[in-house]
Amino acid sequence: DNLDACARPTITGPVFDRGGLYNIKIDITGATSPKALVAERLSYDTFVSIAQEQDFLISTAHAQEVPVVVKTYYDDVKNFAFDASDNSITFDMPFDWSPDYVDLVPVVHEEIQIPSSFAPYASGTQFTGYVNGIELGQRALLNDPYTTDDTNIIHFLVSQTELLKINDALGPEHHANKNMNFRLVPSDGASKNFAEFYLVDTVNFEPTPTTVQLSWDSTHGAGQTVPFEFAFFDSDRQLVRDVWYAYSVSDESGQELSSSVARDPDNPAILSSEGIDVQDIHVKSEGLLRIDVLVVGAGLDYDATNSGIGSARVEVGSGQISALAETPPTPPTDLLETLPPTDLLETLPPTDLLETTPPDDSTGESNGGGGGCLIATAAYGSELAPQVQQLRELRDNTVLPTGSGAAFMALFNQVYYSFSPAIADLQREHPVFREAVRIALTPMLASLSLLNHADIDSEGEVLGYGVSIILLNLGMYVGSPVFGAAAIICRNRQKKIKKF
Repeated sequence: DNLDACARPTITGPVFDRGGLYNIKIDITGATSPKALVAERLSYDTFVSIAQEQDFLISTAHAQEVPVVVKTYYDDVKNFAFDASDNSITFDMPFDWSPDYVDLVPVVHEEIQIPSSFAPYASGTQFTGYVNGIELGQRALLNDPYTTDDTNIIHFLVSQTELLKINDALGPEHHANKNMNFRLVPSDGASKNFAEFYLVDTVNFEPTPTTVQLSWDSTHGAGQTVPFEFAFFDSDRQLVRDVWYAYSVSDESGQELSSSVARDPDNPAILSSEGIDVQDIHVKSEGLLRIDVLVVGAGLDYDATNSGIGSARVEVGSGQISALAETPPTPPTDLLETLPPTDLLETLPPTDLLETTPPDDSTGESNGGGGGCLIATAAYGSELAPQVQQLRELRDNTVLPTGSGAAFMALFNQVYYSFSPAIADLQREHPVFREAVRIALTPMLASLSLLNHADIDSEGEVLGYGVSIILLNLGMYVGSPVFGAAAIICRNRQKKIKKF
């Protein structure tokens, strides 16, 4: 009786009568009917977090009462307090710190809503968060001044990784603790710089509904690890929740400083549940930084409505980082221009991203590979584009692991990097030429995709498949035009003979 049209079981009744973390256990004993028993009982165990709001008041020294809402997704909070000496907010919540229980908790989410008119918590303020006296990482504390105009929302998102770090820092005696203490402290004198850019789709480079806002502490500079905040907005200027994104950061020489691709090549997408995320990026020296962002989709089904790619440039000084916006007549190549969406069709999409220089063989680090696919990256707009990823994966996973493949790539790179930077520059300067290159690359990508279906386990198979692919591409790019030209010449000669 509790199955819907799609045979999904539903739980009805006054089950979630209050907020908190609920443990749901499901046993499947039969299928299609109670009589069709499964050979072995299938058991599933999960947690569901139900939010509830608790109201508190801050009484200031000037007899002002400031309403505060704590939205808890875990358990009731208590002992709420405000310390006027540093304008900090503290509160407690029951929590089991035993390692066995911590292993079951993916995240602890608490949300503080406070009027932005209250000066210590005004929009733009930066914060430091603590749990049981241990300072949290930047990704565990997100500030949302965007959702409502008159309220600043600060999220504690304490992941399992952070919980384990706290346990390690406080030692085994902490495992018996049954309380989690939160402390939120506003930072004095810190201000933020911002850069904002539109996203375009990766096929036609047309505008998407999404804009990305980057922000960072203006006092950071070269030689420091800088927390860059990424905020994702839809066309109504609302945060895009549960957004999956990837990013890459490079300096002006093309050297990669940080990348979600480098962290996990198999799954470079990062989930930002609130539409805001923070990434710590170490900035080695002064100069230009290029920050590229790819939005894969949103939600459990990776809804592609807000997907797209874009980039921004920032300038790093000795004690500051500022947004860099190019002005006409220089073509806006980084999407940082504050142009209306229609003008983006006339601009160049992010092209070089990370690959702007060939690999330096003098360092001994290239091993015949590891360089950038300059032409494909310029053609498809990003090193995160699927076509570029296909080429990189083929090189790294199929060709380079073998001796003959590595030797081939060493020779190939010497030839390729002698002309590819010029081709990439031409694509950036001439959009029509870029489209022509994309069309020309399509047959080659299709032929290389055949290797994904081949079992390659030896040097001989690498050589065999490699020669076959080369011959196939020679046939498509050289043989077909030659035969076509020959056919036209023969036809013209036959027409002349008929006239005589």
